Amino acid sequence: MVGHMHIVVRRFLFTFFVLFFLVAAPLVVLYTAGYRLNISNRRLQQTGVLAITTFPRGSNILLNGQNLAQKSPFLVQRVMPNTHAIVLSKKGYHDWSQRIRVDEGRTTYITARLFANSQPSLLNANASALALRSRLAANLITVDTASVTFTNNGANVEVHSGSGSTDQLIALLPINDYELLRDDAEYLLLRDARNVAFVVARQGGKVVKLPTELTAYDWLANEDMLLWTDGTEIHIYAAALENDTFVTRDGQSIVDVAWHPEADSFFVAGSMRIDAYDMSIHETREVTNLLTDTQIVDIWTDSSGKNLYYLDHELTDNRGDTPLVYKLPLSL
Repeated sequence: MVGHMHIVVRRFLFTFFVLFFLVAAPLVVLYTAGYRLNISNRRLQQTGVLAITTFPRGSNILLNGQNLAQKSPFLVQRVMPNTHAIVLSKKGYHDWSQRIRVDEGRTTYITARLFANSQPSLLNANASALALRSRLAANLITVDTASVTFTNNGANVEVHSGSGSTDQLIALLPINDYELLRDDAEYLLLRDARNVAFVVARQGGKVVKLPTELTAYDWLANEDMLLWTDGTEIHIYAAALENDTFVTRDGQSIVDVAWHPEADSFFVAGSMRIDAYDMSIHETREVTNLLTDTQIVDIWTDSSGKNLYYLDHELTDNRGDTPLVYKLPLSL
């Protein structure tokens, strides 16, 4: 009798462990593959990954209100598919915050530039003159302006490149007076007397008319991208794609715009403020206010992107002939 009970117990235990293995093994495989039970929808879903990179490095990561022990750059593994609140912070810098959508079984990349929470300093006359020269150098037309000529043929304005035997008709434009704003090996940026702007491809002569007036702009040469405004709207025109993207409309007058040299962000100056905009868009576009309550007429960055410079309204040296420049550090 005892032997028979032992056999029954052994069979029961064998059956139990077999069933346990058949149930547990797939669960272990699914768990290892990143599957979790999503409490919000009661579904078994594969988790995603958050790949977080910041400039500067070493930023604190706050995920859904929980401060992670690791600092950027960092891969946050096994994140449930959902929209998550991300705050990136570093001492001396403005916080970066967004709501980020993480999809099932995918990696979501976040590349965030944090800007220094700094105060501007007024440069002396010599330093201001150097900063202004760097501003002018960045906007100099790189090809001899004599190589681009305009001829009114009675029906159109002919845009020619070169002279003599090398003369080449590039494009035809409506009759008007034109200002050459940008001239490089690939594209011309022209503006007529009514502030209507045209981007002309040197090869093929494709002419693209921008949808509204152009009052301020910055051309990012290495990307062939034009950041521009009509004083109210902000647009980005990608020349290679012939694509103009509306960014935002501002209730306050926009006086100038400028690219960050790394092309991951750009700056917009209203008459009384400067804001930094992310190029990347998640649920919204991150906007960081850098400066307020200052009458601004012009902004630009240095080639490293470490400093933003701006001209205040009619601020000059004691002689009244040299505009004085403010420097606003963007990184520490």
